[in-house]
Parts: sequence; structure tokens; C-alpha cells
Amino acid sequence: MPCFYSIPRPKAADALVAELARISAAPVPERVERQRSRFQDAMLDTHFMLGMSRFALAADADLLVGFSDLLASMGAEKVAAVDRSRLPQKPVREADLRSRE
Repeated sequence: MPCFYSIPRPKAADALVAELARISAAPVPERVERQRSRFQDAMLDTHFMLGMSRFALAADADLLVGFSDLLASMGAEKVAAVDRSRLPQKPVREADLRSRE
């Protein structure tokens, strides 16, 4: 079975749907096909806004891969990506939260 490490990517989503259809021996539901078409339209619309833009992300590793691949597939350029789980964790004190109010 293929590894689906990043579902937000169109190719990975297509592979997941195809694998589920193969396992179930049923055709892909029309609802799923419509959602994919909407997703393609949204990607095309945002391509004009995000194309040639630059972005930086900080997230957990799985989200970092998914979002950076998704934005890159719409024409944006990744300039920095930080895996937040590898950053040193600073303990949160109650006073820290109150000072933000």
C-alpha cells in the first residue's frame, strides 16, 4: 500500500482516493469527484494570488510538508520552514498567560 504522508497535495489525495476505490472495489463517488473539481478551481484561483509570492512556515513536521507542498504547487516560493517540534520548549507560566490579556 502506498504511503500517504501529505494528503493536502493533489497527487497524494488522488492516490488515496484511488487506493480506497481499489480496496472497496467500488467506483469513486460523484460527491468526491465534485469536491476534487472544486479543489482544482480553488487552486487555480489562488495561483494568481500566490504565484511568485514567498512564504515562511513554522509547524509540526507533517503539516509543514503538506502546507509547503500545497503552496509550492500553487506557484509560491518557500524561503524558510521551521519544524516547531524541534525547537526548545519554554515552560508556560500562569503569569505569561495573564500578561497577554
